[in-house]
Amino acid sequence: MVFRLSILLLVSAFAHSNAADHWAYIPPVDSKPPGDAAQHPVDAFLADARAKAGVKPAELAPPRRWVERAAYTLTGLPPSGEQIRRIEKTPDEATWKAVIDELLASPAYGERWARHWMDVARYADTQGYNFDKDNRYPFAYTYRDWLIKSFNADMPYGQFVKLQIAADLMTDKPDHPDLAALGFLTVGPRAGQIEMIDDRVDVITRGFLSSTVSCARCHDHKTDPIPTKDFYSIYSILENAVEPGDKPVIGKPDDEAAYQEYSTKLSEMQEKDRAARQEIIDQLHKPESLGVYIELAWLSRMEKWDTGKTSAESFKRGRYRLPAVDRWRGFFDKVAWNDKPAARLGQ
Repeated sequence: MVFRLSILLLVSAFAHSNAADHWAYIPPVDSKPPGDAAQHPVDAFLADARAKAGVKPAELAPPRRWVERAAYTLTGLPPSGEQIRRIEKTPDEATWKAVIDELLASPAYGERWARHWMDVARYADTQGYNFDKDNRYPFAYTYRDWLIKSFNADMPYGQFVKLQIAADLMTDKPDHPDLAALGFLTVGPRAGQIEMIDDRVDVITRGFLSSTVSCARCHDHKTDPIPTKDFYSIYSILENAVEPGDKPVIGKPDDEAAYQEYSTKLSEMQEKDRAARQEIIDQLHKPESLGVYIELAWLSRMEKWDTGKTSAESFKRGRYRLPAVDRWRGFFDKVAWNDKPAARLGQ
């Protein structure tokens, strides 16, 4: 937790004087509910506001309407026929509570409310249109599923926040399921290192601090509570985070046999790739290859071959590597205008 967990503390510690007046940093006031103490606090505040505004309350919703509102709010789905019949038959407090508990225990509850957090986390399965590049985030779904499970498990908010910033520093296993929480940082745009980190600073401060700090990338803003100094303090923490090339396997596959077949084929392809790379290295190290590369580089320079011509001539002589030819050609470009023997090679 040494670095990224310090982000929230760092912002609070270094924010300049504007922070004192920023709504996101004003401590909430503990207001006692007015009126009848037997009322639910929310009902008491609403009743007080209506009385001051001279507004009469609407009639109580009938049982069917009530359970429909509850179901759509909590799960995004209509209530079951059985729930409607039960609440209409016995509209008492025990039945209300039982139905609410059922809705909260439904998998759809996590799906419904995780969807709202996915908006905060600017969740996406792809980078959008990106010419002919592969723009998919193939493992983005692991973050989505982690969010759903977290809501359904009623994870404490403090833990929910910390895992999304530094799960790799809080877990003790390289394949821990909570590593999926780091999707909060990694499913954003990848237009370059600088823009990527700027986006991660933005999603952290918007999502957890209710503050917009993008202006501080270039200058202290007259209304934002985060100065440029603090922006780059957060930036430096994220810049030093290392994202592994090979993603950890954090769950069991649904189809174990298919996964094993995939793993076997992947190992075979990786072995072929290693063998091909070793063949290239061995060819580069052969003494006779040196003369061929020098010849190709010199001819391509003197006859002004384009890349296609150079590649074709290299292939005809035995599949010699174009990058190696380019390196030799670059060497000749550097030494061609002096009197050293290498400059007169071939003339």
